Amino acid sequence: MWTIRDFSIVNCIVVETRDGLVVFDTGVNIGEGETFLAEIRKLSNKPILAIVYSHSHYTRGPRRS
Repeated sequence: MWTIRDFSIVNCIVVETRDGLVVFDTGVNIGEGETFLAEIRKLSNKPILAIVYSHSHYTRGPRRS
């Protein structure tokens, strides 16, 4: 298990299983996701089996009345 941090407001957690990787929280936009993917590939070339999106509050836009 790895934590990738300092690229976003979120910490990306990567869990390596026998069959591949499970990734938790991939950033708030495509650019951050691409950065996290590049960092993940420095650690492992295993396939990404799932992405878990656990913190919806940081991507919500302004609330409407």
